[in-house]
Amino acid sequence: SFDGVIGESDRIISLGDKKDKTEAGQRLFAALREADELGAECIYASYPDKEGIGLALLNRMLRAAAFKIIEL
Repeated sequence: SFDGVIGESDRIISLGDKKDKTEAGQRLFAALREADELGAECIYASYPDKEGIGLALLNRMLRAAAFKIIEL
């Protein structure tokens, strides 16, 4: 995983190994708080699997985005 600054105003906040949904779940709330503290105007994230913990992560991400999703 990678945590770091890409450009002057860009930042990557990792949720850990993509295969470890438990770790991602544990880190999601901290990552959303950090993005808020940084004044993030936009967050890009890949969809987790739509089963088990992945579904719970997706639900939380959708709610944090107020269901404003753009597919790229």
